Amino acid sequence: MSDDRIDIGKLAQGQEPDEPSPQQQLEASNALMPVPSPSYNVVHQQDIAWIEATQGLQRNLIRSLQDYKATRADRRAMAVQRERMISEVTENYVKYLREEARLSSEVALKARDYILKQELAKLRATLFTELAEITGVAVVDIERIAQSFSGKIMSPAIQQVYAKFVMDKILELLEQAKS
Repeated sequence: MSDDRIDIGKLAQGQEPDEPSPQQQLEASNALMPVPSPSYNVVHQQDIAWIEATQGLQRNLIRSLQDYKATRADRRAMAVQRERMISEVTENYVKYLREEARLSSEVALKARDYILKQELAKLRATLFTELAEITGVAVVDIERIAQSFSGKIMSPAIQQVYAKFVMDKILELLEQAKS
């Protein structure tokens, strides 16, 4: 009866048990034959009946353990994959945020430069307006004074020298305003 034993180690490794000999098959089939007289089935050899009954359970248990092992390995592989994906996404997101910050700072610098240029243009326009007012008032005043004095100056040479002096003063004022 030592030949009738099933190697559970082989089953655990996924190997099918060795093919039973024809003698063993005959004994196994005879063991499951019912006794003719009682109203219920009785198995002749209890050891073989137990082996037959538990063999299916053992196979199912081994398949379940192998499935569990496979699903556990799959879960482990999925966890590793998930970790890798999380690290890749995190790395890409950090790169994106860095690039966004760089672009934002460039945009902020350009905006500040644009605002400063606008302010400079406003200041230049105001300066030129004030300069024009000052120069215009000075020219008008000089012109009025020149007219009052030129009427008193009778010599054309003196009038010409005086006009040149006035023009030099106006140009000097303009040069001072530009610098």
